[in-house]
Amino acid sequence: MRYKIPVENNDGITIANLIPISFNEFDLKHIAKLLSKWRNNNKNCFLTEFEVTEDSTLSWINNFWLSSHNQELFLVEFENRFVGHFGYKNLTESSVLLDNAIRGEPGGEAKLFYYVGLTLIDWIFKNTSVNRIDGAVFDDNIPAIMMNRQLGFEGWEKVILKKVKDKNNISWQKTVNPNEHDELRSMFEIHINRINWKHR
Repeated sequence: MRYKIPVENNDGITIANLIPISFNEFDLKHIAKLLSKWRNNNKNCFLTEFEVTEDSTLSWINNFWLSSHNQELFLVEFENRFVGHFGYKNLTESSVLLDNAIRGEPGGEAKLFYYVGLTLIDWIFKNTSVNRIDGAVFDDNIPAIMMNRQLGFEGWEKVILKKVKDKNNISWQKTVNPNEHDELRSMFEIHINRINWKHR
């Protein structure tokens, strides 16, 4: 039986479920296919950009994600199909980083991932000892900025990133002294403190 966390809207109606990949006997090849497609379709939303394959994703799931106890990836299930994912990593006793939010397929109401975010944040505070949940969002990702402000994220410290190329890979790395030849982007570092979280 799958371990599901119901995602409810403001009326208390279950509109989706969160299913952690570590709790289930999934067809991991199918999951790898979905994740690689979503990742490739949303490259500009990540700090690293590279061509993802189904084989590399399957290896990543088995050898990195499922082997670690300080992270979790939740698939978003809507009407018995997966439409995206949301997760966390770098879990310690005091903090955790919210990460890997992708809406990969159409389906569900417009604010689906807002409710997914509420559910995941509430679940983290109820099931871990962390006092702070961190996040990051590129300053040109307006929908993500609006959603994270609605979720209650604070801080909004802007940091400068420079583009670094290494063979076929691209990464965006923090810099404090960029030069005129650097290709730059900016992102906001944000957080939610347990003491300020309004339980649903």
